[in-house]
Amino acid sequence: GSPPVADPLASLPAPSTAGLTVFPAGSADYPGGGIQHQTISPGIYPNGINRTAGSTLTMEEGIYIIRSTANGQGFNINSASVTGNEVLIYLDADITRDAQLDLAGGGDIELHPATSGTYQGVTIFQARANTKKAHINGNNDLNITGTMYFPKAHLELNGTGDGFGNQIIANTVEFSGTSDIIVPYLGTYPFPTNRVFLVE
Repeated sequence: GSPPVADPLASLPAPSTAGLTVFPAGSADYPGGGIQHQTISPGIYPNGINRTAGSTLTMEEGIYIIRSTANGQGFNINSASVTGNEVLIYLDADITRDAQLDLAGGGDIELHPATSGTYQGVTIFQARANTKKAHINGNNDLNITGTMYFPKAHLELNGTGDGFGNQIIANTVEFSGTSDIIVPYLGTYPFPTNRVFLVE
């Protein structure tokens, strides 16, 4: 019955696309074909990033703008190993698929945010105009630090472990599964809490 609280990141701007490289469709994909072990650079991925079992992906430091056409994948990691330090994954509004973010366990996923600058402490940012649901099915191989921000979207969380970021901000959140889901909040982007009063 608690009322919603104000969005602590309401003033955070969307990242600029100025000067970013636009990569061709499929350039970061491994859906059983493509480059199995790959290092990619920051930029705009207009058809998403799709990685499946047996592949590894290293994301260099910077901002990744993820878009998707009807046949694209958004940011879809299924049993693959992904490493990104000092990264921001921005899920743009140009999305036609239902699952914009889909992270499934089975491979090591290590994503960590910038330690300075505008997006300090934010690892995933879904555009405010993007209402597509996101899904994270984690296990002990999932290690995302920083804030995961889905201001207008529904987020589904299930699995085990404590790698679900240090803060989750979403329009709605659904938890499923039978294990504990731990989000170790570090105090970044504080929000107003409900206050308790003694009434005589």
